[in-house]
Amino acid sequence: MRISVKKISPESIFLYIILLVVILNNNSIWSVINSTQILILELFALSACMFGMIINLMNKSSIAMDTANFFFIMGFFFLALIYCALKMQGHYKAIIVLLIIMPMMFIFQEYLLKENLLEKLFVVLYYVILTIVVISLFFWIFGSILKWISATGLVEYTWGIKVKVKEYYHLYVEAQGSDLAVLGINLEKRNCAFFVEASMANYIFCIGLILAEFYIKSNKKQKAILIIGILSTLSITGVSFLILYAIYKIFSIQGRGRWMTAIKIILTVFGTAFFVYMIYRMFGMKLDTKSGMVRSEKIHSEFEVFKNNILIGNGFLTYTNGSSNGFTALLADGGLYLWGIYWIPLIGCFLCKIYEKKLDYAKLLYMFLLMVTVIQYSTFNAFVCMLAWHELIEYFSKPNRKKE
Repeated sequence: MRISVKKISPESIFLYIILLVVILNNNSIWSVINSTQILILELFALSACMFGMIINLMNKSSIAMDTANFFFIMGFFFLALIYCALKMQGHYKAIIVLLIIMPMMFIFQEYLLKENLLEKLFVVLYYVILTIVVISLFFWIFGSILKWISATGLVEYTWGIKVKVKEYYHLYVEAQGSDLAVLGINLEKRNCAFFVEASMANYIFCIGLILAEFYIKSNKKQKAILIIGILSTLSITGVSFLILYAIYKIFSIQGRGRWMTAIKIILTVFGTAFFVYMIYRMFGMKLDTKSGMVRSEKIHSEFEVFKNNILIGNGFLTYTNGSSNGFTALLADGGLYLWGIYWIPLIGCFLCKIYEKKLDYAKLLYMFLLMVTVIQYSTFNAFVCMLAWHELIEYFSKPNRKKE
Protein backbone atom coordinates (compact mmCIF):
# COMPACT_ATOMS: atom_id res chain seq x y z
CA MET A 1 0.00 0.00 0.00
CA ARG A 2 1.34 3.40 -1.03
CA ILE A 3 -0.38 6.70 -0.46
CA SER A 4 -0.43 9.78 -2.62
CA VAL A 5 0.41 12.93 -0.70
CA LYS A 6 -2.33 15.48 -1.31
CA LYS A 7 -3.17 18.82 0.18
CA ILE A 8 -4.16 18.35 3.80
CA SER A 9 -7.74 19.45 4.41
CA PRO A 10 -8.72 21.71 7.35
CA GLU A 11 -10.40 18.71 8.99
CA SER A 12 -6.94 17.16 9.40
CA ILE A 13 -6.02 19.69 12.09
CA PHE A 14 -7.76 17.50 14.67
CA LEU A 15 -5.66 14.52 13.56
CA TYR A 16 -2.49 16.62 13.81
CA ILE A 17 -3.28 17.48 17.43
CA ILE A 18 -4.13 13.89 18.38
CA LEU A 19 -1.01 12.42 16.80
CA LEU A 20 1.21 15.10 18.32
CA VAL A 21 -0.20 14.27 21.77
CA VAL A 22 0.43 10.55 21.16
CA ILE A 23 4.05 11.31 20.19
CA LEU A 24 4.46 13.58 23.22
CA ASN A 25 3.45 10.67 25.42
CA ASN A 26 6.34 8.62 23.98
CA ASN A 27 8.76 9.63 26.78
CA SER A 28 8.99 13.28 25.85
CA ILE A 29 10.36 15.72 28.43
CA TRP A 30 6.89 17.17 28.86
CA SER A 31 5.25 13.79 29.45
CA VAL A 32 7.85 13.03 32.14
CA ILE A 33 7.30 16.36 33.88
CA ASN A 34 3.52 16.39 33.44
CA SER A 35 2.82 12.66 33.10
CA THR A 36 -0.72 12.72 34.49
CA GLN A 37 -1.78 15.78 32.47
CA ILE A 38 -0.37 14.42 29.19
CA LEU A 39 -1.98 11.02 29.80
CA ILE A 40 -5.35 12.63 30.50
CA LEU A 41 -4.97 14.77 27.39
CA GLU A 42 -4.16 11.69 25.33
CA LEU A 43 -7.14 9.73 26.68
CA PHE A 44 -9.36 12.75 26.04
CA ALA A 45 -8.14 13.00 22.45
CA LEU A 46 -8.65 9.29 21.82
CA SER A 47 -12.09 9.43 23.44
CA ALA A 48 -12.96 12.35 21.16
CA CYS A 49 -12.01 10.16 18.19
CA MET A 50 -14.25 7.39 19.45
CA PHE A 51 -17.09 9.85 20.04
CA GLY A 52 -16.74 11.20 16.50
CA MET A 53 -16.74 7.65 15.18
CA ILE A 54 -19.95 6.81 17.08
CA ILE A 55 -21.70 9.97 15.84
CA ASN A 56 -20.73 9.17 12.26
CA LEU A 57 -21.87 5.54 12.57
CA MET A 58 -25.23 6.62 13.99
CA ASN A 59 -25.95 8.33 10.68
CA LYS A 60 -25.44 5.10 8.77
CA SER A 61 -28.11 2.54 8.04
CA SER A 62 -26.07 -0.35 9.42
CA ILE A 63 -23.24 -0.81 11.89
CA ALA A 64 -21.16 -3.94 11.68
CA MET A 65 -17.79 -5.32 12.70
CA ASP A 66 -16.26 -8.33 10.98
CA THR A 67 -17.03 -11.48 12.97
CA ALA A 68 -13.35 -12.46 13.24
CA ASN A 69 -12.43 -8.99 14.52
CA PHE A 70 -15.31 -9.02 17.01
CA PHE A 71 -14.25 -12.34 18.52
CA PHE A 72 -10.62 -11.20 18.56
CA ILE A 73 -11.30 -8.02 20.52
CA MET A 74 -13.49 -9.92 22.99
CA GLY A 75 -10.77 -12.55 23.46
CA PHE A 76 -8.04 -9.92 23.69
CA PHE A 77 -9.93 -8.00 26.38
CA PHE A 78 -10.51 -11.21 28.37
CA LEU A 79 -6.83 -12.24 28.21
CA ALA A 80 -5.66 -8.71 29.06
CA LEU A 81 -8.05 -8.67 32.01
CA ILE A 82 -6.56 -11.93 33.29
CA TYR A 83 -3.03 -10.53 33.00
CA CYS A 84 -4.00 -7.32 34.83
CA ALA A 85 -5.64 -9.35 37.60
CA LEU A 86 -2.55 -11.53 38.04
CA LYS A 87 0.41 -9.29 37.20
CA MET A 88 -0.65 -5.65 37.26
CA GLN A 89 1.63 -5.16 40.28
CA GLY A 90 -0.19 -1.98 41.24
CA HIS A 91 0.68 -0.16 38.02
CA TYR A 92 -2.42 1.69 36.80
CA LYS A 93 -0.76 1.97 33.39
CA ALA A 94 -1.41 -1.76 32.83
CA ILE A 95 -5.15 -1.06 32.86
CA ILE A 96 -4.78 2.03 30.69
CA VAL A 97 -2.59 0.34 28.07
CA LEU A 98 -4.05 -3.18 27.95
CA LEU A 99 -7.72 -2.62 28.82
CA ILE A 100 -8.37 0.86 27.44
CA ILE A 101 -5.91 2.08 24.81
CA MET A 102 -5.26 -1.15 22.89
CA PRO A 103 -8.93 -2.21 22.55
CA MET A 104 -9.82 1.40 21.72
CA MET A 105 -7.12 1.45 19.04
CA PHE A 106 -8.41 -1.78 17.49
CA ILE A 107 -12.03 -0.57 17.33
CA PHE A 108 -11.03 2.84 15.96
CA GLN A 109 -8.79 1.21 13.35
CA GLU A 110 -11.72 -0.98 12.28
CA TYR A 111 -13.63 2.21 11.62
CA LEU A 112 -10.72 3.85 9.78
CA LEU A 113 -10.26 0.80 7.56
CA LYS A 114 -13.96 0.60 6.66
CA GLU A 115 -14.14 4.33 5.95
CA ASN A 116 -10.82 4.35 4.00
CA LEU A 117 -9.38 6.96 6.37
CA LEU A 118 -6.23 5.12 7.44
CA GLU A 119 -4.30 6.58 4.51
CA LYS A 120 -5.17 10.09 5.65
CA LEU A 121 -3.98 9.33 9.18
CA PHE A 122 -0.63 8.07 7.81
CA VAL A 123 -0.17 11.25 5.79
CA VAL A 124 -0.85 13.43 8.82
CA LEU A 125 1.46 11.32 11.01
CA TYR A 126 4.22 11.62 8.44
CA TYR A 127 4.05 15.40 8.36
CA VAL A 128 3.95 15.63 12.16
CA ILE A 129 7.16 13.58 12.35
CA LEU A 130 8.81 15.48 9.49
CA THR A 131 8.04 18.78 11.23
CA ILE A 132 9.57 17.51 14.49
CA VAL A 133 12.71 16.41 12.61
CA VAL A 134 13.13 19.77 10.85
CA ILE A 135 12.67 21.77 14.06
CA SER A 136 15.03 19.55 16.06
CA LEU A 137 17.72 19.69 13.34
CA PHE A 138 17.50 23.49 13.28
CA PHE A 139 18.12 23.80 17.03
CA TRP A 140 20.67 20.96 17.08
CA ILE A 141 22.80 22.53 14.32
CA PHE A 142 22.51 26.22 15.18
CA GLY A 143 22.09 25.84 18.94
CA SER A 144 23.81 22.73 20.29
CA ILE A 145 26.62 22.49 17.71
CA LEU A 146 27.37 25.95 16.27
CA LYS A 147 26.16 27.93 19.31
CA TRP A 148 24.60 30.59 17.09
CA ILE A 149 21.35 30.34 19.04
CA SER A 150 21.25 30.54 22.83
CA ALA A 151 19.08 28.34 25.01
CA THR A 152 15.98 30.08 26.35
CA GLY A 153 15.97 28.38 29.73
CA LEU A 154 16.51 25.29 31.83
CA VAL A 155 14.12 22.41 32.43
CA GLU A 156 14.37 19.99 35.34
CA TYR A 157 12.94 16.48 35.37
CA THR A 158 13.57 13.04 36.85
CA TRP A 159 14.66 10.23 34.57
CA GLY A 160 16.34 7.71 36.82
CA ILE A 161 18.03 10.67 38.49
CA LYS A 162 17.06 14.31 38.71
CA VAL A 163 18.62 16.31 35.86
CA LYS A 164 18.50 19.89 34.63
CA VAL A 165 19.08 20.56 30.91
CA LYS A 166 18.94 23.48 28.48
CA GLU A 167 15.81 23.96 26.42
CA TYR A 168 14.96 26.09 23.38
CA TYR A 169 11.48 27.66 23.23
CA HIS A 170 9.95 24.46 24.70
CA LEU A 171 10.60 22.79 21.31
CA TYR A 172 14.03 21.22 21.80
CA VAL A 173 16.14 20.09 24.77
CA GLU A 174 19.78 19.09 25.19
CA ALA A 175 18.97 15.92 27.10
CA GLN A 176 22.09 13.87 26.28
CA GLY A 177 25.71 14.70 25.57
CA SER A 178 28.31 13.11 23.30
CA ASP A 179 32.08 13.12 22.87
CA LEU A 180 32.02 12.47 19.13
CA ALA A 181 33.86 14.75 16.68
CA VAL A 182 33.44 14.69 12.88
CA LEU A 183 35.75 16.65 10.53
CA GLY A 184 36.95 18.74 13.44
CA ILE A 185 33.40 19.61 14.53
CA ASN A 186 32.64 18.65 18.10
CA LEU A 187 29.23 17.00 18.26
CA GLU A 188 28.93 17.46 22.00
CA LYS A 189 25.16 17.03 22.09
CA ARG A 190 22.88 14.38 20.64
CA ASN A 191 19.70 15.43 18.89
CA CYS A 192 16.99 14.36 21.33
CA ALA A 193 14.30 16.70 19.94
CA PHE A 194 12.01 17.09 22.98
CA PHE A 195 12.52 13.55 24.29
CA VAL A 196 14.37 12.40 27.41
CA GLU A 197 16.75 10.22 25.37
CA ALA A 198 18.14 10.25 21.86
CA SER A 199 16.85 6.69 21.41
CA MET A 200 13.27 7.93 21.72
CA ALA A 201 13.84 10.65 19.12
CA ASN A 202 15.55 8.09 16.89
CA TYR A 203 12.52 5.77 17.16
CA ILE A 204 10.14 8.49 15.98
CA PHE A 205 12.50 9.64 13.20
CA CYS A 206 12.87 6.04 11.96
CA ILE A 207 9.08 5.69 11.88
CA GLY A 208 9.04 8.75 9.64
CA LEU A 209 11.49 7.12 7.23
CA ILE A 210 9.45 3.89 7.17
CA LEU A 211 6.36 5.92 6.28
CA ALA A 212 8.29 7.86 3.64
CA GLU A 213 9.67 4.73 2.00
CA PHE A 214 6.75 2.33 2.13
CA TYR A 215 3.53 4.30 2.59
CA ILE A 216 3.97 7.93 1.52
CA LYS A 217 5.13 9.11 -1.90
CA SER A 218 7.59 11.57 -0.42
CA ASN A 219 10.42 13.16 -2.34
CA LYS A 220 14.14 12.49 -1.97
CA LYS A 221 14.76 15.74 -0.09
CA GLN A 222 12.32 14.75 2.65
CA LYS A 223 13.93 11.31 2.96
CA ALA A 224 17.35 12.98 3.16
CA ILE A 225 16.11 15.21 5.99
CA LEU A 226 14.81 12.17 7.87
CA ILE A 227 18.11 10.31 7.39
CA ILE A 228 20.09 13.31 8.65
CA GLY A 229 17.73 13.49 11.61
CA ILE A 230 18.38 9.83 12.45
CA LEU A 231 22.14 10.33 12.17
CA SER A 232 21.98 13.44 14.38
CA THR A 233 20.75 11.33 17.30
CA LEU A 234 24.22 9.69 17.28
CA SER A 235 22.50 6.43 18.10
CA ILE A 236 23.83 2.94 17.46
CA THR A 237 20.25 1.88 16.80
CA GLY A 238 19.86 4.66 14.25
CA VAL A 239 23.03 3.73 12.34
CA SER A 240 22.06 0.04 12.41
CA PHE A 241 18.59 0.92 11.14
CA LEU A 242 20.05 2.95 8.26
CA ILE A 243 22.37 0.09 7.29
CA LEU A 244 19.38 -2.26 7.14
CA TYR A 245 17.53 0.38 5.14
CA ALA A 246 20.47 0.66 2.72
CA ILE A 247 20.48 -3.13 2.22
CA TYR A 248 16.76 -2.93 1.40
CA LYS A 249 17.48 -0.17 -1.15
CA ILE A 250 20.09 -2.41 -2.80
CA PHE A 251 17.54 -5.23 -3.09
CA SER A 252 14.98 -2.83 -4.59
CA ILE A 253 17.24 -1.64 -7.44
CA GLN A 254 15.26 -2.05 -10.65
CA GLY A 255 16.70 -3.88 -13.62
CA ARG A 256 17.20 -7.33 -15.07
CA GLY A 257 19.96 -9.25 -16.68
CA ARG A 258 23.07 -11.01 -15.49
CA TRP A 259 25.06 -7.84 -14.89
CA MET A 260 22.35 -6.32 -12.71
CA THR A 261 21.93 -9.58 -10.80
CA ALA A 262 25.69 -9.78 -10.25
CA ILE A 263 25.80 -6.15 -9.05
CA LYS A 264 22.94 -6.79 -6.61
CA ILE A 265 24.65 -9.89 -5.24
CA ILE A 266 27.99 -8.09 -4.80
CA LEU A 267 26.39 -5.05 -3.15
CA THR A 268 24.26 -7.25 -0.90
CA VAL A 269 27.24 -9.34 0.22
CA PHE A 270 29.37 -6.26 0.93
CA GLY A 271 26.41 -4.46 2.53
CA THR A 272 25.62 -7.38 4.82
CA ALA A 273 29.28 -7.85 5.75
CA PHE A 274 29.58 -4.12 6.47
CA PHE A 275 26.39 -4.26 8.59
CA VAL A 276 27.74 -7.17 10.66
CA TYR A 277 31.12 -5.46 11.04
CA MET A 278 29.58 -2.14 12.08
CA ILE A 279 27.26 -3.79 14.58
CA TYR A 280 30.18 -5.74 16.02
CA ARG A 281 32.38 -2.64 16.28
CA MET A 282 29.68 -0.35 17.62
CA PHE A 283 28.36 -2.77 20.21
CA GLY A 284 31.92 -3.70 21.15
CA MET A 285 32.72 -0.03 21.75
CA LYS A 286 29.43 0.47 23.53
CA LEU A 287 29.90 -2.48 25.85
CA ASP A 288 33.28 -1.11 26.88
CA THR A 289 31.53 1.92 28.35
CA LYS A 290 29.77 2.01 31.70
CA SER A 291 26.34 2.35 30.09
CA GLY A 292 27.15 -0.51 27.73
CA MET A 293 28.12 -2.81 30.57
CA VAL A 294 24.95 -1.90 32.44
CA ARG A 295 22.89 -2.67 29.33
CA SER A 296 24.61 -6.04 28.89
CA GLU A 297 24.01 -6.94 32.51
CA LYS A 298 20.35 -5.90 32.21
CA ILE A 299 19.85 -8.17 29.18
CA HIS A 300 21.32 -11.10 31.11
CA SER A 301 19.29 -10.44 34.27
CA GLU A 302 16.04 -9.89 32.34
CA PHE A 303 16.46 -13.14 30.46
CA GLU A 304 17.28 -15.04 33.65
CA VAL A 305 14.19 -13.59 35.34
CA PHE A 306 12.09 -14.56 32.32
CA LYS A 307 13.26 -18.17 32.62
CA ASN A 308 11.96 -18.22 36.20
CA ASN A 309 8.43 -17.31 35.04
CA ILE A 310 8.25 -18.11 31.33
CA LEU A 311 4.47 -18.02 30.90
CA ILE A 312 3.28 -14.84 32.60
CA GLY A 313 6.40 -12.95 33.71
CA ASN A 314 7.02 -10.92 36.83
CA GLY A 315 4.69 -7.94 36.59
CA PHE A 316 3.86 -4.99 34.39
CA LEU A 317 6.67 -2.40 34.17
CA THR A 318 8.69 -4.36 36.75
CA TYR A 319 11.74 -4.64 34.50
CA THR A 320 10.93 -2.13 31.76
CA ASN A 321 11.62 0.82 34.05
CA GLY A 322 15.31 1.55 33.78
CA SER A 323 15.88 -0.91 30.94
CA SER A 324 17.30 -0.22 27.47
CA ASN A 325 16.24 -3.55 25.97
CA GLY A 326 12.69 -3.68 24.70
CA PHE A 327 12.73 -7.36 23.77
CA THR A 328 14.07 -8.89 26.99
CA ALA A 329 12.34 -6.34 29.25
CA LEU A 330 8.97 -7.35 27.79
CA LEU A 331 9.76 -11.03 28.36
CA ALA A 332 10.75 -10.31 31.97
CA ASP A 333 7.62 -8.22 32.59
CA GLY A 334 4.99 -10.41 31.00
CA GLY A 335 6.56 -13.68 29.86
CA LEU A 336 5.29 -15.28 26.66
CA TYR A 337 1.78 -14.13 27.61
CA LEU A 338 2.42 -10.39 27.25
CA TRP A 339 5.23 -10.84 24.71
CA GLY A 340 2.77 -12.62 22.40
CA ILE A 341 0.36 -9.68 22.40
CA TYR A 342 3.02 -7.48 20.85
CA TRP A 343 5.13 -9.86 18.78
CA ILE A 344 2.78 -12.53 17.41
CA PRO A 345 1.02 -10.17 14.95
CA LEU A 346 4.28 -8.65 13.67
CA ILE A 347 6.05 -11.99 13.25
CA GLY A 348 2.89 -13.58 11.88
CA CYS A 349 2.41 -10.91 9.20
CA PHE A 350 6.10 -11.15 8.30
CA LEU A 351 5.89 -14.93 7.87
CA CYS A 352 2.69 -14.65 5.84
CA LYS A 353 4.47 -12.37 3.40
CA ILE A 354 7.34 -14.85 3.13
CA TYR A 355 4.76 -17.57 2.41
CA GLU A 356 3.53 -15.36 -0.46
CA LYS A 357 7.16 -15.17 -1.63
CA LYS A 358 7.45 -11.54 -0.61
CA LEU A 359 9.45 -9.78 2.08
CA ASP A 360 7.80 -7.13 4.23
CA TYR A 361 10.74 -4.78 4.80
CA ALA A 362 8.58 -2.28 6.67
CA LYS A 363 7.71 -4.90 9.32
CA LEU A 364 11.33 -6.07 9.45
CA LEU A 365 12.61 -2.55 10.11
CA TYR A 366 9.93 -1.91 12.72
CA MET A 367 10.61 -5.19 14.53
CA PHE A 368 14.27 -4.18 14.75
CA LEU A 369 13.27 -0.89 16.40
CA LEU A 370 10.88 -2.63 18.80
CA MET A 371 13.55 -5.13 19.78
CA VAL A 372 16.17 -2.58 20.87
CA THR A 373 14.05 0.39 22.01
CA VAL A 374 11.92 0.42 25.16
CA ILE A 375 8.66 1.69 23.71
CA GLN A 376 6.48 -1.42 23.95
CA TYR A 377 3.89 0.18 26.23
CA SER A 378 3.64 3.47 24.34
CA THR A 379 0.37 4.43 22.66
CA PHE A 380 2.14 4.71 19.34
CA ASN A 381 3.38 1.13 19.54
CA ALA A 382 -0.10 0.04 20.62
CA PHE A 383 -1.39 1.53 17.38
CA VAL A 384 1.17 -0.41 15.30
CA CYS A 385 0.53 -3.62 17.25
CA MET A 386 -3.24 -3.53 16.80
CA LEU A 387 -2.88 -2.63 13.13
CA ALA A 388 -0.71 -5.73 12.71
CA TRP A 389 -3.41 -7.79 14.43
CA HIS A 390 -5.93 -6.46 11.90
CA GLU A 391 -3.66 -7.52 9.06
CA LEU A 392 -3.00 -10.97 10.52
CA ILE A 393 -6.69 -11.65 11.14
CA GLU A 394 -7.45 -10.65 7.57
CA TYR A 395 -4.84 -13.08 6.26
CA PHE A 396 -6.55 -16.02 7.96
CA SER A 397 -10.19 -14.96 7.74
CA LYS A 398 -10.01 -13.83 4.10
CA PRO A 399 -7.17 -15.86 2.60
CA ASN A 400 -8.34 -15.34 -1.00
CA ARG A 401 -8.51 -11.56 -0.76
CA LYS A 402 -5.74 -9.81 -2.69
CA LYS A 403 -3.47 -7.71 -0.46
CA GLU A 404 -2.03 -4.39 -1.58
